[in-house]
Amino acid sequence: MFKDLPWRKAVKLPLFFSAALVIMFILEILLPQSLISAMSVHPRKLGHFSGILFHPLVHFSIPHLVSNSLGVIVLGSLISVYSSRYFLIVTAVGWLGGGILIWLIGSGQTMVGGASGIVYCYLGFLMAYGFIAKNWKSILLSVVVVFFFYSSLTGLFPTQRAISWEGHIAGFALGLACAYWLGRRKQVKN
Repeated sequence: MFKDLPWRKAVKLPLFFSAALVIMFILEILLPQSLISAMSVHPRKLGHFSGILFHPLVHFSIPHLVSNSLGVIVLGSLISVYSSRYFLIVTAVGWLGGGILIWLIGSGQTMVGGASGIVYCYLGFLMAYGFIAKNWKSILLSVVVVFFFYSSLTGLFPTQRAISWEGHIAGFALGLACAYWLGRRKQVKN
């Protein structure tokens, strides 16, 4: 019955990414704290560029991991419905661009890890893409995402000291940029 639905294919990459997050979390228990620190972003510290590459893989608690994994699976699958290429592009931009922006604008004296910047990148992309691509199915998906996830926008503001709202803003802005870039390309093709 579900064999022909795009969801079966769309969920594969997000599930793989989420599984990698879980495996990494298990490995974190065995790794020395100094390695976890090296894999995290330390804003504006010149010796910590490795965190830009590895920070989405580091999670500091089970709720942190679960929240980001669910976001990756749900929102990542929605992007993958468009195409796995879009999923990979938005993920790469959120991962690398988010790491760079966190390093540039993050609060000093902090250690930032987790995939929430990527999740917010997905959210920004999904909220904007339909309106930019001007396709009625894409617009409908954007409206549904806005309706169900608008409360997540509170994560763009500083509410708790332990949450990198700068990473959320960076990811969301990068998602909007991806939506604009890919949506405009879609318009030109049509």
